[in-house]
Amino acid sequence: MRAIASCSFYGLLVGGLLVLATATNAPAQSHIERDLARAERLVVRDRPRAIVALLRIAARQPADPRAVTRYCDLTVPESQATVDALLADESRVRADATRCAELADALPNMEARVRWVHALQGDVGPYIESFREAGLDEGDLAPLRQASALAAYAGDLRLAERALGYAMHVRPQDPAIAHDRALLLLARGDAEGALPLLRRAMRAQPTDARLMRDYAGALLQAGQAEAAIGVFQTLVTSSPNESEAWLSLARARLEAGEHAAAASDAAHALTLADESDGRAALVRGDALRLQGDEVNARTAYEEALRREPRNARARQAISALSAP
Repeated sequence: MRAIASCSFYGLLVGGLLVLATATNAPAQSHIERDLARAERLVVRDRPRAIVALLRIAARQPADPRAVTRYCDLTVPESQATVDALLADESRVRADATRCAELADALPNMEARVRWVHALQGDVGPYIESFREAGLDEGDLAPLRQASALAAYAGDLRLAERALGYAMHVRPQDPAIAHDRALLLLARGDAEGALPLLRRAMRAQPTDARLMRDYAGALLQAGQAEAAIGVFQTLVTSSPNESEAWLSLARARLEAGEHAAAASDAAHALTLADESDGRAALVRGDALRLQGDEVNARTAYEEALRREPRNARARQAISALSAP
């Protein structure tokens, strides 16, 4: 009887301690839940404040992964948008990636996230290989294309090709992957190798303006200026208000020796271009100079310099002209 009473006593004691521990921890958990909910509401209204709030939660609760995960989701999500942001604002994205890595490194089950942020910092290889090690599937296509873009940005074209090679194992005839591979070949100067891939991609997406521009650029790089002009003419017909299309057409005409037409197309591109973009003025200047019209060529180069005051190419072109 005494043994039974003793067991009952210790059972009650242990149970009481568990209840006490749970009750003691409950306020802390409820505070975290409340703070996370507040931060989430801020995401829509005031994203910078939401990020600051999440960092504060992570500092107070370093063992809880939720604030860190959400912070990384907001600042450096595993998406093409982050890759695009890296190209536009490298210092900011790398700073966000560094902070995310610092926070995530100490947490369990964050290895994949850490590999991604290290890829953003330039260490792309382990991120790419992690897909092969885990077994490739359809869900890996977009991340592998992103990884390829990161590797290319870092200057490692072989690694970029490896990532696309893994993607092609999953979907060999994917037009987007063919387009990506063609761009890598163009970066290496292999226009002849890029053209079949671009043609395959165009069969699947015949009206894609970016794809048409890249295909025409490959034709131009391969020395097929007349064919490139035909593609660019189709592009300006379908997108008559796109400055980039007219500029590309002007460059192709210049390459083909059609100097008068190049000057005219460049002038039209200039009317559509942003005020800080002097590229079309430079092409117009080159076309006019090649026609022997140095007076108007100088005016075009000066316009390029007005739009881009630090443009060394425009300064050199003006210096190379005869004295007025």
